[in-house]
Amino acid sequence: MNDPLQNKSRDRELYDFMLYKFRSGDQRFIMDIFENDAFLGRSIKKAYRSRVDESISYEELLSELYLYLAEDNWRRLEGFRGACDLVIWLRTIAANFFKTYFRNNGRQVETVTIDDSTPAPTDDTDTIYPPVEKMREIITAVISRWKSANYRDVIDCRILRGLSAAETAKAMNVDRSKSDNYFSIARTKLIKEISTINPDRYETR
Repeated sequence: MNDPLQNKSRDRELYDFMLYKFRSGDQRFIMDIFENDAFLGRSIKKAYRSRVDESISYEELLSELYLYLAEDNWRRLEGFRGACDLVIWLRTIAANFFKTYFRNNGRQVETVTIDDSTPAPTDDTDTIYPPVEKMREIITAVISRWKSANYRDVIDCRILRGLSAAETAKAMNVDRSKSDNYFSIARTKLIKEISTINPDRYETR
């Protein structure tokens, strides 16, 4: 038999750990929370299925929720008091966000920005994408299949064209913090997809 007090204590410990990992910039952990169906993944998929504008991609919905929650160093995740299950609390925040997002024709009323304390992605792409022409072809082919223009553009700027973070923001006509977060999400997605590819067998057409 489950002990409600024990479950509440466990949720509080998980919440404290989650907020710490978010604020320390652990992108792998953050994306696990956003993509895992046991946490926010189910909420994002539900929003994707219920969208009216089919031009809105799953990646864009994930990105918009990420930017919304990450504002002011994850300020919107400070309110958990343990009155309900942590997952339910997270999904309620996500559901309310998407309700507002879709009500405003698929766009938020306010421009969401990220606090300077949010760690920017590191420029260590050479250690992840070997500087070989074959890898450039693979990256180009992979991102060409993405629905999100923001993710395609930020990978093209930062990795394929070698632009700096500031130059990328200018090229994309967005503020620096937003382009940094686009890159962080897109880079994680790219790493995940490329890790399953055998370059010797991969066809770019």
